[in-house]
Amino acid sequence: MHRAPAASVRGTDSRPAVTASGVSGATLLWSVDREYVWSLFERFVAADTSVRLGETAVSPADPRVAAFASDVAARELRALGAVVEVDSLNNGVGRFSALSG
Repeated sequence: MHRAPAASVRGTDSRPAVTASGVSGATLLWSVDREYVWSLFERFVAADTSVRLGETAVSPADPRVAAFASDVAARELRALGAVVEVDSLNNGVGRFSALSG
């Protein structure tokens, strides 16, 4: 039986967050590090980006959104090995390989 090479995504504590392995390259079996994913969830929901009372939206230029994009999301993407860019509207983009196409 041939096994495809295992791939993994590492979290900030250098443990695999998600690992994948396959049998004959056709079936992928996934394993999730629930502790790491839960720690991500806790950090993401702890960031104050909520709509203020009486308002209906949060501006992308809001300092809270900017802090989340650069201090929380971008830091985590970099820890996973991405090259990260955050634009003027605080959209974070993480690239894990060379640009193509």
